[in-house]
Amino acid sequence: MSYTEKNQLFTLTIVPDNGYDTKSGNINLRAIVIFFSILLSVFFVCLFFIIGYHIKIIQENDYIKASSTLEKHLKAANEKEISLNILSDEISTIQGIDKALRLFAYIPVPDDNMYKAGIGGHQIVNSFKFNGLNEGLRTKMYDLVLHLKMLDRQLFVAQNSIQSVGYNLQTQRDMISYTPSQLPTYSLQISSGFGMRRNPITGKRQFHDAVDFAGKFDDKIFATADGTVITVKYHNYRGKYIEINHKYGFQTLYAHLDKVYVKEGQKVKKGEIVGTMGRTGRTTGVNLHYAVTHNNRKVNPTDYF
Repeated sequence: MSYTEKNQLFTLTIVPDNGYDTKSGNINLRAIVIFFSILLSVFFVCLFFIIGYHIKIIQENDYIKASSTLEKHLKAANEKEISLNILSDEISTIQGIDKALRLFAYIPVPDDNMYKAGIGGHQIVNSFKFNGLNEGLRTKMYDLVLHLKMLDRQLFVAQNSIQSVGYNLQTQRDMISYTPSQLPTYSLQISSGFGMRRNPITGKRQFHDAVDFAGKFDDKIFATADGTVITVKYHNYRGKYIEINHKYGFQTLYAHLDKVYVKEGQKVKKGEIVGTMGRTGRTTGVNLHYAVTHNNRKVNPTDYF
């Protein structure tokens, strides 16, 4: 093989082993360079399109997966939104019950703004957590978290309010139970009221610190409130009598009894039978001497019937 620089040609000579039929030819270097350049260009173009096609397929697959994932997240977010709306309705129902209970118990009713537990002046949702999300999903998630936080605060307010109402109702019920607020006997005949009167035995005017009920032997005598029996005695003036200690500074006294069914230290309930009407002690007839003391001061029992 020889090379002619002027014409930039290669001379290729082929000599067989037998030395005969020798063949030779010229090859143009420029043509070879152009041919291989075109061939190399075609290769790279094809390689570029192949790589681009694969990248496009991968991107399309990623997009489909991302779209599917986004759709699932949006569907889940919509389902959560429905659940939060249901929870919001239930909290509104609780708030309505709370208002009704407060009206029933004569407790001040909070205004709607307090029930809504509105919050302003500072950020309550960290939006940076959603920066990597699609705009639609980011907005949806922000609204859901905000709604959830507001419902959580509303539920907290409602729970505290219900507990407060329950405490007040229990206190009121407790006060009713321990306040002498019923008649101590079935008899409605008051023979002597509370206040100044002429003593039926001495004839002198003096203050009567109780109410006397006229009746007959064995008429039932009832505890007028829950409490604990602190005295079961006999007295020259009162005869057989009972004293019961109640809460909130109340005490009651039942005198001139015929029979006593309780003992000292015994707990009694309002309406429980504690004895029977009699004529023991200094009295002009069968009756019940009933007195109420509040904070160590005798008060008119009829104010509590």
